Amino acid sequence: MKYFFNRLYRLVFCRKGFGIHSPFVYDLITNVIEENREYYVYKELRAERKKLKRSGCRLRLREREHRLLFRIANRFRTYKMLVSGSDSGLIPLYLTKFSNSSQCTVIEPVTQENNVATSDYDLLFIDFKYINNFNINEIINKTGENAIMIFAGIDENAAKWHEIASNPKVSVTVDLQNIGLAFFNPALPHRTYKCVIPSIRNTVFYAAVKFLEENLL
Repeated sequence: MKYFFNRLYRLVFCRKGFGIHSPFVYDLITNVIEENREYYVYKELRAERKKLKRSGCRLRLREREHRLLFRIANRFRTYKMLVSGSDSGLIPLYLTKFSNSSQCTVIEPVTQENNVATSDYDLLFIDFKYINNFNINEIINKTGENAIMIFAGIDENAAKWHEIASNPKVSVTVDLQNIGLAFFNPALPHRTYKCVIPSIRNTVFYAAVKFLEENLL
């Protein structure tokens, strides 16, 4: 219930880049996070989701979160990616669908023994469920300035997310309730932003929020 009301509050009051002065973050929110174009790949990807769910798989991410991964990879052209927590293979599928040239390496779980050279990757996706006794700052400190890190499960791991947002190497972090984004460009001011991934069109929740926006605000 707390998640629902928090999401509803953000959908009404933390949208469309209101109050955001950073051009980078404003563009990220309005043209990536809240972008609602129906890409042709969504139909194929939805079919894969349904197939997995029918087979009994319990997916970690919602469809709107999976779609955001595609939009991020597409927007920033991240051709070399590392994933820990593949969500039954859907995460690599969504991340790489923007280009046949994109590559994705899956490591589950992340441990000290993996010794991953994260500086080699454009994008890293990490589900906190798949980090076993690993100091997250060790991964961050090896990550390049132009890389993007995406974390799943930040609402269940507030302390770890705060540690990431507080790391001096991290410039911008975006809290999307379950998903967290981290950027490392030193030219960007160090700050955390809170917003939300909008509901997919033609759903009941989407219609309810549109009603609130148009009639009560």
